[in-house]
Amino acid sequence: MKHKVRLQVRLDHQVQFGDHLVIRGSTKELGSWTKNVPLKWTQNGWVCVLDFKGTDHIEFKFVTVNKDGSLVWEAGQNRVLNLPEAGHFATVATWNATQENLELQPLDEADDNTEEGNGYEYDASEADPSPFVGQWQGKPISFMQSNEHRSHETQRKWDTSGLQGLSLKLVQADQNARNWWRKLDIVRDIITASLQGEDRLEALLYSAIYLKWINTGQISCFEDGGHHRPNRHAEISRLIFRELERHTSRKDISPQEVLVIRKIHPCLPSFKAEFTASVPLTRIRDIAHRNDIPRDVKLQIKHTIQNKLHRNAGPEDLVATEAMLAKITKNPGEYSEAFVKEFKIFHQELKDFFNAGSLAEQLESIHESMDEYGISALNSFLECKKNMDSAAESTVVREEVIKPLFKTMESLNVLRETIVKGLESGLRNDAPDSAIAMRQKWRLCEIGLEDYSFVLLSRFLNELEAMGGARWLAANVQSKNVNSWDDPLGALIIGVHQLKLSGWKPEECGAIENELIAWSKKGLSEREGNEDGKTIWTLRLKATLDRSKRLTDEYTEELLKIFPQKVQILGKALGIPENSVRTYTEAEIRAGVIFQVSKLCTLLLKAVRNALGSEGWDVLVPGAALGKLVQVERIVPGSLPSSVEGPIILVVNKADGDEEVTAAGRNIVGVILQQELPHLSHLGVRARQARGASSGGVILLPDAETQTSGAKAAACGRLSSLSLVSDKVYSDQGVLASFRVPSGAVLPFGSMELELEKSNSTEAFRSILEKIETTKLEGGELDALCHQLQELISSLKPSKDIIESIGRIFPSNARLIVRSSANVEDLAGIRRAAGVPQREASMAVLVQEMLSPDLSFVLHTVSPTNQDNNLVEAEIASGLGETLASGTRGTPWRISSGKFDGQVQTLAFANFSEELLVRGAGPADGEVIRLTVDYSKKPLTVDSVFRRQLGQRLCAVGFFLERKFGCPQDVEGCLVGKDIFIVQTRPQPL
Repeated sequence: MKHKVRLQVRLDHQVQFGDHLVIRGSTKELGSWTKNVPLKWTQNGWVCVLDFKGTDHIEFKFVTVNKDGSLVWEAGQNRVLNLPEAGHFATVATWNATQENLELQPLDEADDNTEEGNGYEYDASEADPSPFVGQWQGKPISFMQSNEHRSHETQRKWDTSGLQGLSLKLVQADQNARNWWRKLDIVRDIITASLQGEDRLEALLYSAIYLKWINTGQISCFEDGGHHRPNRHAEISRLIFRELERHTSRKDISPQEVLVIRKIHPCLPSFKAEFTASVPLTRIRDIAHRNDIPRDVKLQIKHTIQNKLHRNAGPEDLVATEAMLAKITKNPGEYSEAFVKEFKIFHQELKDFFNAGSLAEQLESIHESMDEYGISALNSFLECKKNMDSAAESTVVREEVIKPLFKTMESLNVLRETIVKGLESGLRNDAPDSAIAMRQKWRLCEIGLEDYSFVLLSRFLNELEAMGGARWLAANVQSKNVNSWDDPLGALIIGVHQLKLSGWKPEECGAIENELIAWSKKGLSEREGNEDGKTIWTLRLKATLDRSKRLTDEYTEELLKIFPQKVQILGKALGIPENSVRTYTEAEIRAGVIFQVSKLCTLLLKAVRNALGSEGWDVLVPGAALGKLVQVERIVPGSLPSSVEGPIILVVNKADGDEEVTAAGRNIVGVILQQELPHLSHLGVRARQARGASSGGVILLPDAETQTSGAKAAACGRLSSLSLVSDKVYSDQGVLASFRVPSGAVLPFGSMELELEKSNSTEAFRSILEKIETTKLEGGELDALCHQLQELISSLKPSKDIIESIGRIFPSNARLIVRSSANVEDLAGIRRAAGVPQREASMAVLVQEMLSPDLSFVLHTVSPTNQDNNLVEAEIASGLGETLASGTRGTPWRISSGKFDGQVQTLAFANFSEELLVRGAGPADGEVIRLTVDYSKKPLTVDSVFRRQLGQRLCAVGFFLERKFGCPQDVEGCLVGKDIFIVQTRPQPL
């Protein structure tokens, strides 16, 4: 066939008796990662024949389906294959050799033998199972001539050892709940009893996991001798749905709870009026008594489906119905046309009961309840989808495929947003049953549209890869043709909007959308100020792409935080196959739209890095190191096993920015941090340091000296004096070096000791210090002693005289910030790592007026990355400076400025998700709030003139301080309105 590729695949692999092999992959022909494409066993190996569109880019893996229904995937990365334009080909693969190069051997049409024994042709359009049945991992269906259900049961083993609370309650209840309605009732009981308590997330998690395993057949449902028609299931489902919807509308619902609730909804049956009727789903009874079907088929329908459905309905009934439908439609004309038609109608009714209809069927069910705008959005989506499918089948010209694909994604966005808005009003307490049933349909359509966006984004990524992927996009940037980025960025905007509609960090999603839209509209200029337009466009985009990737990573981290332990506990207790337990969370991640958004971000970031010529990491401290790689969660005392010897390079998952590298061990020679971090954070500064430590009263800031107040306070005192002359100093380019210093005072060394004496606590203080000097880091002893010490010090209060003295220095409505120049309190073990006895450590307290900055910055007057003495490097964040000093995930603005030539170079654009601001609602109100940042509205991102002017001003101030203090400086400050404030400076570690 023209523009088609027929591929005969053979896998050389042996499996255990009762197991079989399937393929899952990225395209519809390969099941779109959700459906099994079966391989047929032959004497030559496991084979199948598949038809693809020419030049398709496909990814796939072979999967073993065990006789218990569990799946075992090949190890390693996805197999990747780029198909030719047309032709017939054969290839041979080896199990687990996912990196092997699959050679395509051309075949003549005559050689393409797909008869029994040589191959098995799979056509997804014929008897294609519903998504519900496509995920079935339970026992295969056997057609029965009599009531043989009990003889087909398999016994699970329960293990309640170690269980407590909700998990114990659920497992014990499951032991006595053989059929589906009783299992649904367990979930109802857990949810209704727990949603008002502190364990509501746990209740939702266990319910979601339990229902998923029931719907996929890994927890089997059996008859129990009772007789409850499907209306019982429907009524229980309505109770569960009502509780979930009420909880969803609560203001204090957590993002994690929203995420888990969305996984419960598709597992509930419908409770439309026809299913809550006293005798629902009666059509199958009439079918079983027809006279135009063979007796054996009649008995099979009666005992396998009809009687079972009306006594103890369960998910296996839909599986059996689809198996019967496949049987009676396999050979057209074999069975009565009227019978087949009637059975198809019943199949649709049963799918409706299990909420297992296709997306189009689900959408059709809400059509009558939509207003004019909603109907228009619905029709537009269905029309776009139809055009997209037609284009995909009729052409191989990429542009002609992507255009309708993109229109479908856009129309899906509009339709889903319409449905979400319709659901925003919440569920009224007096809502009639019909309204609740329709709301369930709306909810499932909204979730179904999210699931379908996964498919569309997957197709888009395949098309993008086929056009050249990251390399093609990067080449277009180099040639300054960024029009090719419009669709990929548009797809990312749509993907992020899908996450927003799902309730995942909506403010963050909105800010990312705004930025991506702004950068798409802005386009690429030849120059931005005095900088290369291509570089600025790429750096600006990189910041937002990094932010987008961080959004997806945080979602994944949340799933990994809340699901695996609960899955492990419940899986072990319920006797679920180990492989299903192990892969549960990964499957949830890979099946969600977040996975496609993450893949798209990764591809675009690769293109950006290629265009910039940069690597996939930033260097905080340059140098060479040789040592053993050891992975740890954080840099804390005791994180390294005492058995580890020799030089160590730490691979650290997370950091707060306040860590002391040597606190975890003196043999650490390097750190690889798996998150973004400001280069000039405390951790970065201390890493550079590691590479090369009176009497009471109040001292005015200009009078502070190192001997009485510590180096930090003394430096601030000198800054106060220098600020008075700074407005007379200019750089070589005529830029004023003027700055201000917030007013302040110091409680000198000895102030704490004086209050200890007054309260007769000196002996207790010294006793705890002695224990701290000798206790071990491991075992939590040090933490306990530090807690005692903190409680003792927290009980002290400055004297009335000190309070009054400070009150005379500052205005009565001033907001104050209290700082320390010592770091002994930063982290247990840092002081000890430095070899400083606690009794010799002293601390002064610096009190300064709190500012409300627009921007905060850290300056290094010598470039910390390449040691260039001619450059001042600044890292800048929106709002308060804690964002820079701490380990906040993200990147600041980075600007490098020449001391002598005035040249300003943008090194990076900011992408921190939040800014810290002082609320300032009333006098002396110092409450700090967090606001989501939209960088498309920040002058430092969008205004090249402002960026250059600020860079030159900061450079002038930094160079002035470097000369006055006689060495390179590490400077912290902020911008308030048009004024630059310097809050501290200290020697820069080199």
